[in-house]
Amino acid sequence: MQLPEALAERGARLLHQQCWCWGYDIRRPEGNLLIDFGFVRERPTAPATGSSHYRKRMGEIQVHLWGFGVVWEERRGACYVNRYYFRPTPVDLACLERPIWSPESLLLLPAGAVPRTQLVEQLAAICCFAACYEDWIVRRLGLAYREAALRGWDQTAAEAPRLSAAWRKIAGQILDLL
Repeated sequence: MQLPEALAERGARLLHQQCWCWGYDIRRPEGNLLIDFGFVRERPTAPATGSSHYRKRMGEIQVHLWGFGVVWEERRGACYVNRYYFRPTPVDLACLERPIWSPESLLLLPAGAVPRTQLVEQLAAICCFAACYEDWIVRRLGLAYREAALRGWDQTAAEAPRLSAAWRKIAGQILDLL
């Protein structure tokens, strides 16, 4: 599914930054914040190489994170968004049952395989999830923690005080496409 160009560019910049923040949170000397937030980590086992897989179950929904992108999984289907290309792409649910360490391991479906409304809603859900995560980070560690993370990032899409709001705004713009 194609998004309006400006929205896709803004979303890609924001997701790229968010992946940087998640990586910062993973490397935190006092402990991995993704695990504290309820994610389970799966690392590639030799001889496999690639990105660790983080999975969080929320009722019948699962969120999957890798360094290369995000999958929102629910009963009606799954939606993948690559870190660099903010384009919702349907994923075959069966492929999520096996180890995935690279984007090439995801079985992507043609855009017409699922209703457009489903992709729009799932993409907005990913954005809302990121906003909730950022709210949790600020409540847990304070704004100074996220500001410190972004000091090492030279491609800022949203400053730390406005990061969750930026995610909510883009979620609203996505839902306006319905």
